[in-house]
Amino acid sequence: MEAKADAVLLNLGNFADAVSSGFPPGLIARLDWTTAFNEAATASPNGFQTCLMAHPEDALRAGADAVITFLFIGSGDADFEKREVQRVGSLARECERVGMPLIVESLARGAAVNNPRELKWLMLHTRMAAELGADVISEPYKGVDERLRLAYRLAKMISDHEGPRVVQAWFTGLNPELNDRVPVRLLREEDVATVGPEILGAARAFLAGG
Repeated sequence: MEAKADAVLLNLGNFADAVSSGFPPGLIARLDWTTAFNEAATASPNGFQTCLMAHPEDALRAGADAVITFLFIGSGDADFEKREVQRVGSLARECERVGMPLIVESLARGAAVNNPRELKWLMLHTRMAAELGADVISEPYKGVDERLRLAYRLAKMISDHEGPRVVQAWFTGLNPELNDRVPVRLLREEDVATVGPEILGAARAFLAGG
């Protein structure tokens, strides 16, 4: 099966061979290293660690077309997450200075995360990545874009007429228009193409009755 990739993700140490061979059409440089996928992350109180291996200017000199970095939340380690925010924010400013597109791979990992696909985590870390300055947000879970768009549309619909507490209660409470199912659970667990129109109908009915 012929691959039709527009770019390849590599560490900077592999760039020389890729550039000299003329392959591929685009190169994305990984700037960091992390323990977040290893047993070390949960084996000790300071198990979550991330460090930079290169900077955007290094990637630019090597011929990169874009750079990518992780952003982890949910570790339960406030100092680690503060450093994550500082690191990604600093990288975003460096990318702006040298004109390098920044991709942020935002993920929920750690003791506080039972389900990394849970909507509250997806909405939180993708929003953080955007606010820190990501040009592109890499999200590995299929269907996330559709779920986030629908969740935002619903939140906007209700918040135009009600306060934040009402919006939260609507998302997390049993809904009679949905046969006493919970909207946020449907958004998280069901096929959006199937349940999306039902949830939108429930939101409209709520506003009409309010």
